[in-house]
Amino acid sequence: MHESDYAIAYALRQGFPAQWFIALPSSALSTREEAPVVLAELRRRNVRSFLLVTSDYHTARARRIYLAAERAMAGAPAMRTGSGPR
Repeated sequence: MHESDYAIAYALRQGFPAQWFIALPSSALSTREEAPVVLAELRRRNVRSFLLVTSDYHTARARRIYLAAERAMAGAPAMRTGSGPR
């Protein structure tokens, strides 16, 4: 099972609807590697905006990485950030 499958299973147990999630397994080993993969898939699906949920301590760093990847990919979906469950 991939990390994305575990994360979705957790969110479903917390009561979030399944249709809100799409598993996106990737071989990325860091946020910096993951961002272009995620943004490319969102672009392919014509997603205009998305919410990046991560831990409190990682939010600012993840935001910087995704914004840099968005700039590099001109036209990537707009991102909002939020912290995951505590």
